[in-house]
Amino acid sequence: MRISRDDAPGPAHVPTDGADRSAVVRLVVAVVLALGVLVAPHVGTTSAEFTGVDTSVATFTTSDDFAAVPAPEPVTP
Repeated sequence: MRISRDDAPGPAHVPTDGADRSAVVRLVVAVVLALGVLVAPHVGTTSAEFTGVDTSVATFTTSDDFAAVPAPEPVTP
């Protein structure tokens, strides 16, 4: 069966009223957000490299007289 020129589908309908326009705007915003989500992981990352050298001086001392700790006295019942 051949389709005559009169039966061929016409061009796609372009919305012209306000309700259809807002639906198209919402669709475009959704597509832009989806593309942003897909592209975001591919954006280059930044990093910090710590190359500076800081030095500190610390002195540890101990007591000179290490007296023996007295043994606990036995408990008598």
